[in-house]
Amino acid sequence: MSNPTTSRPDWIESNANDGCLTLNIGCSTLNDAEGKVLTEQLRTPTDDPSIQFVILDLEQVELITSPAIGALIVIHKRLATNRKMLLLTNLSNLLEEALGFLKLDKVFNICQGPDAIKKIMQGH
Repeated sequence: MSNPTTSRPDWIESNANDGCLTLNIGCSTLNDAEGKVLTEQLRTPTDDPSIQFVILDLEQVELITSPAIGALIVIHKRLATNRKMLLLTNLSNLLEEALGFLKLDKVFNICQGPDAIKKIMQGH
């Protein structure tokens, strides 16, 4: 069986530069299985001192299930424990409203666009 931290699924594209790891999520639904994969994929960057920000680009995600939201909370907490920040970007209106309804917009850093990302990164 392959190690999930070395074998990245085809629905995740990653790019790391300037202390920032960006993951483009290329699936329409984030459910329990995808949430677990994300949690495993981000285990190493959480401990990497060169990474200060993890950006999840959710532009292609139309639906996120409760277990996947739970995985995002775990990732957020793990990063925060290591003084790193999780940024969610390019959320659909539906996803943004759902996170707002659950008051998770107060937990997650939601950024719509590169200017919002830069602003948060500069203020960190």
